[in-house]
Amino acid sequence: MSYRTISLFSLSILTIVMVLMVYINPEQVGGIIRCPVVRLVHLKCPGCGSLRAIYSILHGDIVTALKLNFLAVILLPVIFISLIIGIISGEDKLFTAPQAKLFIMGFIVFCFS
Repeated sequence: MSYRTISLFSLSILTIVMVLMVYINPEQVGGIIRCPVVRLVHLKCPGCGSLRAIYSILHGDIVTALKLNFLAVILLPVIFISLIIGIISGEDKLFTAPQAKLFIMGFIVFCFS
């Protein structure tokens, strides 16, 4: 599978999730996905509050989003830019090998919170 295909698929999934997040308030649902770190060790991970932060961003409340999870607010545009560059160029031009490891770790934290 080419990098362009993977980027397009990932961007599609992320966009679908973002559209759903416009209508689903994580506070009212009671937690769509339970964080595995909180479940296993009862400690908040760096990604805790990401869903609520994304919900706040999508509704224009950047200050609340930054308070809920600063990391998610910073990583979200980086993830979108990286995927768009991957779709256009067909290769990863935004990250070098060491940066890719940090990106993957951030993406995992982002997905599990």
